[in-house]
Amino acid sequence: MKKYLKTDEWNIIEDEFHADDLRMSESIFSLGNGRFGQRGNFEEPYSSDSYQGITFLDKTRVGWWKNGFPHYFTRIPNAANWSSIHLRLIDEELDLAQWDVNSFNRRLDMYNGISYRDVKVTSPRGNCLHLHAEHLVNMAYPD
Repeated sequence: MKKYLKTDEWNIIEDEFHADDLRMSESIFSLGNGRFGQRGNFEEPYSSDSYQGITFLDKTRVGWWKNGFPHYFTRIPNAANWSSIHLRLIDEELDLAQWDVNSFNRRLDMYNGISYRDVKVTSPRGNCLHLHAEHLVNMAYPD
């Protein structure tokens, strides 16, 4: 497995856009609070290979007939994607699979439980955009 992420004491850092490793990055940059979790996917539409989803802890007990499985497991429900946004610049919708990525930085701060993403992109028509996004889940109010 190639190493494309950097780490320090409390952070996982992706400082370049790696489209081929996006599914892995979505898993690594996921956030959860013990009640639900959200993959580290982009808020804006991404027309290439990506998994979208929100997970929750399923309290269905796994019995003796499933030896080797965890006592509880996680499911992806058929639920609304509350982090989805659509960004338009003039008459072009942002899609990192179609736009040129000039700079990309994503950081998961595991001490504070916040994921940050900064992207500078150029559209097919030459328009430039800088996007800053932050994700967090609430541990104090898990519902």
